[in-house]
Amino acid sequence: GIPALDATIYETITSSSGHLKLTPSGSWNLSHLNAPGNAILHISDLHFGEDHGYNEEAHEGRRISNRPLWERLPQYIDSLIKVPIGALVVSGDLISRGNGDQYGRAADFLNNLIDRLGITKDHCVIVPGNHDLWTLSEVNPTRTYNHESNYRNFIRGFFLNKDDDLEHMKRIRMPNGIDCVFVGLNSARLRSDSLKEYGYVAKHRYDPLLQHMVSAMEADPTPNKNALIFGVMHHHVIPVNPIESPNEQKPVSLTLDAGEILSEFASNRVGYILHGHQHMPHVTSIEIISGVRSNGKPNSSKRPICVIGAGSAGARPERLPSQIGRNVIGVYTPGLDGISISFVQYLASMEASIFWEGKVPFHNFY
Repeated sequence: GIPALDATIYETITSSSGHLKLTPSGSWNLSHLNAPGNAILHISDLHFGEDHGYNEEAHEGRRISNRPLWERLPQYIDSLIKVPIGALVVSGDLISRGNGDQYGRAADFLNNLIDRLGITKDHCVIVPGNHDLWTLSEVNPTRTYNHESNYRNFIRGFFLNKDDDLEHMKRIRMPNGIDCVFVGLNSARLRSDSLKEYGYVAKHRYDPLLQHMVSAMEADPTPNKNALIFGVMHHHVIPVNPIESPNEQKPVSLTLDAGEILSEFASNRVGYILHGHQHMPHVTSIEIISGVRSNGKPNSSKRPICVIGAGSAGARPERLPSQIGRNVIGVYTPGLDGISISFVQYLASMEASIFWEGKVPFHNFY
């Protein structure tokens, strides 16, 4: 029989009237939540544990290096950008190398941060990274999926509910009337032992979310019919580094189904993808003009997608790309004339400054 209630490793796809259905399936709610601010704070790759580069508690003295990261970030935003935060996006790698003991430190950081920002946990979107679902030390991890248990326990504990789905949705309405819809995906899904480090999402995991999102948004539009759809994942979907240097120990871990994701997202009016993984901030705008979808039909939607990669918010300097050499967070402020993007750079011993500022177009769902 097909297992019910708690999600298990058994997934069954059935067809009814030409539509595919995944069992067990998630339950999603796209009722909007009002936000206290108009900006999105995007942080990624905190790497609590051996790869984290910051004190986690305030120490005596006011030297820069003594201040915890959860105290620094709101101060940086207040002084450099001066826009209240309405949503927090965390795009994976909260811990280092699968060390589940560090999730307590990650939870303390997030609790302190959202308190300082004046938002709630309901305004947070969190997706897992490859360090959260660590498999390099696991043999045949798909047989038990034990590598997911620590992250799932963290999510249940942080949000104080039983929902630990690795794919989810959230709809947050900013004070300016713009809805921001976040479709959170797990890009650390396993394909085989030899492909452990590559990103992969799988269409059967996100297609039901997109279908539900589109129907819910069309049935319940915003008062001003202004909405932005953000796909959130950990792995990158386009090249980020200027030059890749692959080797056997560290593969070039571009998401294997990136082409399918971009095509399907464009067809379903997803205007933006937020990710981490590369520790490198970047902004790229692409347009799917013509291509073949996974069902064999041509895709000529001509819908643009803006891909925004965050730097690492908390990794120690040795784990940062040499081209950057700084920790970086992103602050994105949607407006009808576009989304203003500010990347803020800093180090443990250095105050923050603006790394880059610019604006990308407003890709309205409607």
